[in-house]
Amino acid sequence: MSRSFAVWFGLGGLSLALIAGCPGPENGTPTPVAIAGTWSGTLTCTSIEYLGELTGTPRTGSRELTITFGDDGLPAALVVWGFSSATDQTISGNQTGQSETFEYTFGDVEIALVVTIAETTYTATSIRVVLDLQYSGGGDALVQEGTGSMTIEAELDGDNVSYHAVAEYEIMQTATGLDMTFETGETIECEGTLTRQQ
Repeated sequence: MSRSFAVWFGLGGLSLALIAGCPGPENGTPTPVAIAGTWSGTLTCTSIEYLGELTGTPRTGSRELTITFGDDGLPAALVVWGFSSATDQTISGNQTGQSETFEYTFGDVEIALVVTIAETTYTATSIRVVLDLQYSGGGDALVQEGTGSMTIEAELDGDNVSYHAVAEYEIMQTATGLDMTFETGETIECEGTLTRQQ
């Protein structure tokens, strides 16, 4: 009986020692997920503008991107592609329903862009985020109103992260002096490989 008690007590003591001493989500610091860290690289981008049913010639270019994922795999910030070569904006949220408004000037156009996080999927090795975009702009002779969406996907691929993001805008533009309205739009697609910085 004393031997059984000793074994039981030993196992119980070991269990208590393990529970008390091992770090984890409820006691200490959790192990960071695989995608955690800061990643950067050059993205190859293609932009196509539309005027009614007419499609413009695709334009190619590049964007430098740095993105940081916390130990829980959530992005610290997300970059939103700007419409018609306007300045990209950065939203600091990462949860569904969060929204941020950006007001800025590009050329002679004053722009207001409302970005709302519509959908999120996070795993230890990937993210997928869908943003809703509300766009308005105006200048001396131009009024712009429209909507858009942007889908951002990033996935751990070996020692790197594969990044892919597509923004789509549908914008009604009114030339106030001519009292004419044009249906315009743009698709901006960027993809590339990011390497770990830290």
